[in-house]
Amino acid sequence: MHSDIVCDYPLKNLLEFHNSHDGLCTVMGTKAAKSIALKYGCIVSDPETNKMLHYIEHPETYVSDMINAGIYCFNSEVLLGDPEFYTEEIEEYKLNLRLSVSSKHVSMERGLLPKLVSLGKCYLYEYVGFWKSIKSASSAIFCNNWLLMQEFTSDLISKGDYETVGNNIIDPSSVIHPSAKIGPNVYIGPNVTVGEGARISNSIILESVIIHDFACILFCIISCGSSIGQWTRLEGLPNEQDIRNAGEDQRYSKFGITVFGSDVVAHPEIIIRNCIVMPHKELRKSQQNEIIL
Repeated sequence: MHSDIVCDYPLKNLLEFHNSHDGLCTVMGTKAAKSIALKYGCIVSDPETNKMLHYIEHPETYVSDMINAGIYCFNSEVLLGDPEFYTEEIEEYKLNLRLSVSSKHVSMERGLLPKLVSLGKCYLYEYVGFWKSIKSASSAIFCNNWLLMQEFTSDLISKGDYETVGNNIIDPSSVIHPSAKIGPNVYIGPNVTVGEGARISNSIILESVIIHDFACILFCIISCGSSIGQWTRLEGLPNEQDIRNAGEDQRYSKFGITVFGSDVVAHPEIIIRNCIVMPHKELRKSQQNEIIL
C-alpha cells in the first residue's frame, strides 16, 4: 500500500477478490478525469474477467481513465524475488522495491507490474468511492475534512465548554478558552493553547501551538511550537482555477492553503494569506501568495 493514499481501505474485499482468481497480483484501481489520469499509472482490463491487459505508468497520451489507486495484493512468490516476474533491464527509480535476492532495484510500477500483466497474472479490483493521493499539504486538509465526517472517527469527535461547529478532534491536553469557536473540520494536537475569541476552521493545529486572543485561522496547517499573535488572521483560499482545471472530478482539485513550519512566530494584527512559511521564521508584516524562506 502506498503511504500517501486516503480512501475507505476495502482491504477485506480486495483480499476476497484476490483469492477468487488465479493471478499473482491484484491492483486496486479507481476512475479519474481524463485530464488527471496521465499523472498516474493507467490500466486497461478485460471488462468481463477484470484481467489486466495493459499497464503504463504516467503515459504521454491518454490510455484509460482507470488509474492505479496504490493498494496491491501479491502472492508471496512475487515478493520473494523470483526473477521470472521482473524485466531484464533494471533501472534506478526514486521509488523502488528492493529485492531480497539482489542488490539491484526495480520499480514496482515500471518493472514489476508490466511484467505480471504480460504474463497474464495481474487483475484489477475496481474501487468506487472517496480516494485521494496526498501530494501536497493542501491535500492533507482535504483528506482531514473527509476523515472527520466518517463514522469510524465518531468516537474521537471532541466537545467542550467552547463553541464547536461540525466534527473536530481536540486533544484533551489542549486549553481552549470558552469564548473560542472551533470548526468545522479542525484537528488540534496536544498542549495547544487557544485564546479568547479565537476562530479556527478547516485547519490542522499541531503540538504546542499558541493561538492568542481573537486570532482567526482558516484552511491552514500550523506546525509544532508556532505562535499566532493577537488579532492576526491566517487563511488559505480555495484555488478556483485549479478546481476548474480538475474538471468534474473534484477529488483531485487543489486548495491554496497557508502552511507554517515549526516554531514560526506571527506578530499581532497581521494577515497571512496563501503562504508557505519555513520553520523558525518571524513574521512582522502581512504577506500574500508567498513562499517565505
